[in-house]
Amino acid sequence: MKEQIKHFIDIILGRNIIGENISNTSTPEINTRILKISHHSYEIDTSIFSLLYFINGKYKNLDSKTNEPSAISLTWSVSSQSPQKMGYYPSLSNATPAQRNGYFTWLSSNFSSNTDIGYFFILLNCIERHVVNNEKLNECVSLISRLINLTDNDSFKYYSSASIAYIYFQLNRKDIIANLNLDKCIVELRIIILQKLSVEDIINCARQV
Repeated sequence: MKEQIKHFIDIILGRNIIGENISNTSTPEINTRILKISHHSYEIDTSIFSLLYFINGKYKNLDSKTNEPSAISLTWSVSSQSPQKMGYYPSLSNATPAQRNGYFTWLSSNFSSNTDIGYFFILLNCIERHVVNNEKLNECVSLISRLINLTDNDSFKYYSSASIAYIYFQLNRKDIIANLNLDKCIVELRIIILQKLSVEDIINCARQV
């Protein structure tokens, strides 16, 4: 069990993102929910907006040299054309204008628009940075809980479970996780935290043998 916990923690620490935020502006104080990029406007809920990272403009809260896949530049171009699916290890800086528009539209739709799983991972990268820097944990857990219930993608479940494990074990914030529904998390995490298995968990484990 200790090895599994260490593995979850190593997944997050492997991104090497501790302490890379701009020290005097950890996250922007948002007075508006309007994101304007390249003559496009996106109205984004403040619970999402307040977790985003920007490398320039009035919301800047991350150095432009920082390697952060979710970081947003207000100088980018965006396009309303139909986007292609994002590949593995998606990054907004490497995305096409249409893919960026798709991501921002997804955020502004409160995750109800057509979804590319790459959008989930970009936002999870954003969440992970906050988690490792031990900030906005309640907001991060709330957002993870929403996202993990919107997809059946096993890879996303795995990596989002790693973030939950990091908060629970590395940061010792069991109070935040206490009321979280872990049904959509991977079974290994449920075993470690809940110390029990449901009938469905036992059946699923048996199928994997």
